[in-house]
Amino acid sequence: MTVDLSLPRAAWSEHPNYPNQTLLLRSHRSFRETSSWLSARAARGEPRAALLASFAWWKGAMHGHERYEEGKLYPYLEHRWGLSCADLTAGHAALADADARVRSARGDALSEALDVHHALLMAHLDAEERRVIPALLELGGDEFVTYTENGRGWLMRTVACYAGASGCRWCTRS
Repeated sequence: MTVDLSLPRAAWSEHPNYPNQTLLLRSHRSFRETSSWLSARAARGEPRAALLASFAWWKGAMHGHERYEEGKLYPYLEHRWGLSCADLTAGHAALADADARVRSARGDALSEALDVHHALLMAHLDAEERRVIPALLELGGDEFVTYTENGRGWLMRTVACYAGASGCRWCTRS
């Protein structure tokens, strides 16, 4: 079974599993708002130390979010629906590079570095949502609950072929 990756954003709210199965959207909205806020503060010339303190705190929260995506969400959806999330993982790496440029920027370069980070983040969040939200919406309700209520250890035990065993209930690997 494959998921319909063509489900446009405008149709998400019509899906019977919306909004219950739209992990990420609330945190992504917060990430967008915080990134815009930081860029605006930098454009006003606010002090570097204050900007970097806010940036570092925010990126700490984002780092946990990215670890969850790469450690549980992406592997689950890749396996469950045959998706590839390699470009989304690469997006995290590009954001880490942009993060380093922000932290090392001095003077006017800080505003520019924050703007570059913001642009990368907006593109990444959009790509991630277009890939992940339709896949999450297509999960059965019980499967979604099981996924959300269990940690990565459950994933590794449940998806037998991750551990090199055969008999996975979702794929034809042997």
